[in-house]
Amino acid sequence: MVMKNILLPTDFSENSSNAIHYAFHLLKGQACNFHFLNIQKISEYLTGDIFSAAKEKSIFDAIIDDNKKKLQLLIDKFEKQYGAENFSFHATVDYDVLPDAINQSVEKNAIDMIIMGSNGVTGAKEILFGSNTLTVMRKVNCPLLIIPENYTFEKINTVLFTIHNQVVIDTTGLKPLLEILLNQKSKLKVLEINEENIDSSVNTEEIKNIFSNIPTEFYSLVELPSALTVSAFIQLNELQLHATFMEQESFLERFIFGSETSKIRYETRIPLLILHR
Repeated sequence: MVMKNILLPTDFSENSSNAIHYAFHLLKGQACNFHFLNIQKISEYLTGDIFSAAKEKSIFDAIIDDNKKKLQLLIDKFEKQYGAENFSFHATVDYDVLPDAINQSVEKNAIDMIIMGSNGVTGAKEILFGSNTLTVMRKVNCPLLIIPENYTFEKINTVLFTIHNQVVIDTTGLKPLLEILLNQKSKLKVLEINEENIDSSVNTEEIKNIFSNIPTEFYSLVELPSALTVSAFIQLNELQLHATFMEQESFLERFIFGSETSKIRYETRIPLLILHR
């Protein structure tokens, strides 16, 4: 898969701008179409916008005009900064529900990957992602790369790929990860987490075949909480990316939210790549 169409949702925050810079560094040297998407929230609706609008304008135009201008200014800044790259930039401002707007853009523009900030709360306890990021994770069927707040791009030397009692490996769903591994010349650490010690081991030979051109190491841990396992593994290893499948809902929910008794939370220390079948 050649990642040519990248969706960059932005709310003009520092967090979203930081994720955009990460995307440009990640895809440096490649020919890419970057689709900037700003979604006007209903809560941002101001009656004054309507009354101040020219008669020939629709209500919709009046509401999104300011954001169109802000988005174009943002793109102009990035075009100057990354003008040497083979990047093209496209702008869309929509007035819609978040997942609907993103799903429409994914389909219309044949998006290969969404890259966005975690939109969490700085310093807040027990928070992994903000509501927008969680909504995209759950309701948009497209590879999603989530960039932690204030995370600066580092060359991806080593990637963690976690799997959870998964017998069947989906080769198509792994293509975005494989693309990153090849482009970045990265090593791969595969971590199988088996919380309940169920007899459903992963076919390591199949994974070796998929990542035959990638230096790969395998790890397996049983009867340990997902959140604790992933967090500890990331702390103990020099990693620049964590990838996992969204379809493993129970696993993903556990390591994101932890258990009610332990209150363990997975922290976004490094970017998280959510894969889909």
